[in-house]
Formats: sequence, structure tokens, C-alpha cells
Amino acid sequence: INTIWNTELKSYAHSSLNLDYALTTVKLAEICIQNRVKHFISFGSSAEYGESPGACDAEQTVCKPESIYAQSKFDTYLRISGLYKSTQLRFTWVRVFQPYGFYQDVSRFIPHVIECFRTGQELVLEDANSQLDWIASIDISRGIEFIIENDTPEVLDIGTSVPLYNSEVVNVIARKVGVPIRRHQVSDVATQSRIRFVSNSSFLIRNWTPQFNLEQGIEWLVSNVQKN
Repeated sequence: INTIWNTELKSYAHSSLNLDYALTTVKLAEICIQNRVKHFISFGSSAEYGESPGACDAEQTVCKPESIYAQSKFDTYLRISGLYKSTQLRFTWVRVFQPYGFYQDVSRFIPHVIECFRTGQELVLEDANSQLDWIASIDISRGIEFIIENDTPEVLDIGTSVPLYNSEVVNVIARKVGVPIRRHQVSDVATQSRIRFVSNSSFLIRNWTPQFNLEQGIEWLVSNVQKN
């Protein structure tokens, strides 16, 4: 199971390191084929579909990558898929939507909001209108277990199929941390809504159910952060 890629928040989208990660991932796939590894799983990204694709479905949605990161991911999938066509081995490319969980960079959206509320910092929400599909890391792991144990398509989306506005996510976090909802401030910066979520027709959603909705997932995350 290969999850490694450049994830430096400030630079990952346009970093030339994406090209190096792409070559390395293809090389890893070649090594797996040479050694007859029965099943190679590698993580792609919802970014492969574009910046605002609407409801996505790996079985039908056309990929339109708009960054070096997204293009490198998509090109890597195409190359590895081609390598596996002449084998009897199994390859799965998993497009993960918006993950959250332990050990994320505190500058990422959900960890940043939690930290602001826990420490009393003012939160300025510059993009309240994006709708994203947030999925807990524990559910990503459970999804991978399902893929390993079942016959699935080569390309899969892992998400919840539930689009949530960023402002909704902030309100959920505020309730779980126990701070007044109005403590956060929405800035006047106008931003274009970026809708990105898994459609209900995706293979995984038809056959598998995430354990957590956002309320449950944030409660799981916040309770463990407070304990530690």
C-alpha cells in the first residue's frame, strides 16, 4: 500500500517534486510486478477531477487535472494501469477526498480550526462557501480493508458522498470543542465555491458505509486531541 507523496501545504500543488514522486511510484509498481506482489494499492487524489468538478464518480467522471500535483497523480495512474494490463496481478488506484485525522499539519483546515478554538485565537474564515467531502482517516483505513478483501474496480473514490460547506465544518468543530459559534469571524474575502464530493453512484458508496459522519468524526478527533 503506497501512500507517499509530496504534501507540503504551501507548495505541493505546483512543486516540481511531484514529478519525482510520480517516477518513484511507477518504479515501485514495476518492482511489485517483478516480484509478483499480488495486490498493489496506491493513493491518488480527488484533485485529479479538477478544481470544481461537482459530483464525482471514478466510473464515469472525466479527469481534468489543473495543477502539477493533480496531473502527476493522473499520469502516474495511467502509466501504472498500462503496466498491469499485461499481468494477472491486481492494481488499485484510490482517489481520496478530504481526509482529516491525527498528526495532520496544524496549518490544514480542520487542525487549524481546532487549534484556534482550543487556544482562544480568532479564526478568520476566508472561504466559507466551498463544499467538500470530509472523511476521517480511520474510515479511509476501513475502506482500504474493504478493497483488499473484495473484488473492486481498478479505480475507486474514498469519501462519504456528503458535501459540506466550510462554514458548516467550523460550526461542528465549535460545538465539539465547546466554544460559542459566533467566536469565529467570516472575512469579506470573496472566493469561488469549489464543489468536490463523491457521488452516490460510486462503487464504494454502493457497497460500503463509512463509520463516521462529520459530527461523529470531529467528536472522535477532538476527544483524542484533548486527552493528549
